[in-house]
Amino acid sequence: LARQKGAAPWKSCTPPANHAQDDLTVVDFRATPPAAYYVFAPFDPNTWPFMFRTTSSQLAMGTTRTEGAGPGSVRGGGIWLLNLDTLAFDELLPAAGAEQYVLDWTEDGRHVLTATVEAMGFCNFAAVDAVTKQVVKVTPDLRVCGANGEVIGWTVVR
Repeated sequence: LARQKGAAPWKSCTPPANHAQDDLTVVDFRATPPAAYYVFAPFDPNTWPFMFRTTSSQLAMGTTRTEGAGPGSVRGGGIWLLNLDTLAFDELLPAAGAEQYVLDWTEDGRHVLTATVEAMGFCNFAAVDAVTKQVVKVTPDLRVCGANGEVIGWTVVR
């Protein structure tokens, strides 16, 4: 709300015919009435929540791509950064695994914690520097992410 902007994916619902090709809607609440912008992403936004970057008008989102048909045809499409002011996308993490999603941003907005589902219940986790795009893998000992790739909690151990 501090940025007075919002974003919502169309993948979780059935869009009306005039928005069938749109992937998400960005709303600017600074305008009266609020202005809506319809965005087509590099790949399909997945249904996991978008994570707004704590220090800017940007959000990180996971995407999916389809290769063929049947089981295993849906694959990760990468982690992308969307600038809500320009509506431009920038790839943060290349496509990998069966699914990719964003967990959270660091308080300073520099790094985003991501998950890549490698197989049912097994994930890789990484922190991505949004400025340099350097990827730091989280310990390989942490691999379990639930039956459908869902992480239900995260903590820091010091």
